[in-house]
Amino acid sequence: MTAWFTGPCVGRHGAYAAFFDIAINRRVLGSMNQLAHDASWVAGRYSDPLALALHLSNMPMSALGAKKGDYGYPDKVTRQLMQLHLPAKGAGH
Repeated sequence: MTAWFTGPCVGRHGAYAAFFDIAINRRVLGSMNQLAHDASWVAGRYSDPLALALHLSNMPMSALGAKKGDYGYPDKVTRQLMQLHLPAKGAGH
């Protein structure tokens, strides 16, 4: 049985939807907890949420590693995923 909540939240940058679910994968849960811990340590250094996000995207996460024991970086993994789904250069219009 999955317990989840979805609802509107209001933060200092406006309203957004929040989703909560049960994490089944321990690597993912561990990476999420580490990311939250890292964010709490460095959040005071940044007044701009984008700057904080960019800083956190350069921190290694075990859940993003290619295999167990490896670490991946959110910024690099995001670029790799986007390149898989973008049309090839010169293709299209």
